[in-house]
Amino acid sequence: MNREALQNGLSKVAWAYILILLDINLNIGRNTLDLLPDWVGYLLLLSAIPLLAPALRDLPLLRPFCVVLAAAEAVEWTAALLTGQSLLYRFLPVKALLTCLAMYVTFQLLTDLARLAEQEGLPAGRLRLCRDLNVVIRAVLFLPLPWEEWMALAVALVVTGGIVCVMIAVQLFALRRRLGEAPA
Repeated sequence: MNREALQNGLSKVAWAYILILLDINLNIGRNTLDLLPDWVGYLLLLSAIPLLAPALRDLPLLRPFCVVLAAAEAVEWTAALLTGQSLLYRFLPVKALLTCLAMYVTFQLLTDLARLAEQEGLPAGRLRLCRDLNVVIRAVLFLPLPWEEWMALAVALVVTGGIVCVMIAVQLFALRRRLGEAPA
């Protein structure tokens, strides 16, 4: 197993999660543009899969899902850039499907990476905890609740979700570093 390829793949996954899970928006008049486009994150995930696949045999199964998510996010980002409006996500069934698909990819990829850490004799508990928290927060935020009335809860969940995202990236960079230190 090529440790340098694994380390490179882990770096790509960590940066992809920063792009996908953190939304920093620029408001221009009535239009909003995500400065950290999710589609770039999914392209990074796609480029990480061949690097990590020798160690994680099931990982290539996520490839078609990443392609769909990258394409959908590129369409959404372009629509927001050109019109200031959502194109795909205004249809609830499409939004629900893409949200579930994104949560599945996140959950499965982080599960595989936790397994890689354990195969290398490294701790994986924190990564699994962050994975679980991320999926729960995203699922709760997707619920059709009166978020305007529960603004404090919504803000708390969004802030907690951002912290969890950073923790995921930190865990992935730590795993990358520890793989470099571990004997081959």
